Amino acid sequence: MKVPPEIAALRAEGGSQQPLAASHEKAMRDALARWHNRPEIAALLSEVQGFGSGAPIEECGHLHSLTRQHDLASDFVRSFNADMLSQLRHTPLGEVPLRFKSSRGFSTLQIVQAGRATLSLVAYEPSNGVALPSSAVFADRASREMIIAGEASAISHRRRDDDILTEPLALTAGCRISCKPMAEARQIVSVKRSLLMVQLTREPQSPKPTQEISLETGQILKQASGDKSASQAAMALSVLGTLSDNRAVRIFVTTACNLREDGNVRWEAARQALASDSVAGIRLLDRLAADECDPLAGAARDLRDRLLDGHPSLRIALREAA
Repeated sequence: MKVPPEIAALRAEGGSQQPLAASHEKAMRDALARWHNRPEIAALLSEVQGFGSGAPIEECGHLHSLTRQHDLASDFVRSFNADMLSQLRHTPLGEVPLRFKSSRGFSTLQIVQAGRATLSLVAYEPSNGVALPSSAVFADRASREMIIAGEASAISHRRRDDDILTEPLALTAGCRISCKPMAEARQIVSVKRSLLMVQLTREPQSPKPTQEISLETGQILKQASGDKSASQAAMALSVLGTLSDNRAVRIFVTTACNLREDGNVRWEAARQALASDSVAGIRLLDRLAADECDPLAGAARDLRDRLLDGHPSLRIALREAA
């Protein structure tokens, strides 16, 4: 078996894996810093910072042009690839020091995140197509996309009062897509040739919940917090609930009653309280339902009544615990 010298060095007895890894990491970070320091890239990244702080896109000339002019966007991607690939040829075991996500047929690389703005490269691999969607997801996030290369079919959605207007999109190099927060969305349906795009997004200071809407009925099928920190808090509560520790009930109750907390986080805390201790959970719903100024009062009242009507044993348990 032929083993490359770089791998052999790592496998050798007493090999210096940590120093070698540190050396590769530094080399990649230095390469990225050199790219950042290019005058045209430095100017662009500075505008991402301003855009992320709330500046209108029209006041960010380089950034505005990047999302509207195919040649500029292509040059941007080409310069990034050239600098990173050049360094990787010298350090083949190195990694580009940027956040990324990858799943089957889809990848995204976060070039820069500044304030509430994110500039990314997004790629879709060829597919034979999927079933036409029956729902659309609307997020409280403005987005602008420029197709660099490839060919794909997509669908755009626009919310108009209680209706959703849907129309097909044929995507090729040079196409632009923009989506307004909570009002517009797009979905990639099939990819004929690998699709690469530059994507610029910006979220408000306090994002509204993301909603999945039925295209047929216009009803909200699912809703999730648009706040990243709130999503993390809800996940933490879920993990705490799986530990089956009765001491966690106090945390659930305190979180659910905190009116300054995100509504989705509070509701997740109430759910976990019910799952951990049904009596404490029902009492918590009573407490939430009693405060008419609480946004969760109606939902808490409805859930409490359904549980008590559907499970008479809960009424018995409440009386015994009184």
